[in-house]
Amino acid sequence: MSHDNPAGMRLSSLRLGGSMVLCDGYRWKNFRGPAEHRQPYAGVWYRYDSGGWKVFEFLELCEATGIDTCVVTLPVTETVADLEDLVEFAFGPASSTWGALRVKDGRAKPYRP
Repeated sequence: MSHDNPAGMRLSSLRLGGSMVLCDGYRWKNFRGPAEHRQPYAGVWYRYDSGGWKVFEFLELCEATGIDTCVVTLPVTETVADLEDLVEFAFGPASSTWGALRVKDGRAKPYRP
């Protein structure tokens, strides 16, 4: 038993979500590629929101820290096809359409499911 974690509990799930998903500009396809090239969008709390730390950085954080489950909240205005594209982008092989775009964006291997 660790002094830092006396109950021996382990974090197994994180959620990325909140009111930011209510913005028209909050779309996963807007957050591909280098963060410094992503366009700001009109936010809920601020006039402009940054596309700098979003879905894929969240998945990388979970992967790096060994979190088993990542629940990512996306806008309800995205279509089923958009979400299918996201699954292929994140977890598909490099030979798939969206997997090839993931590789082009700088991530050769799929994210950890």
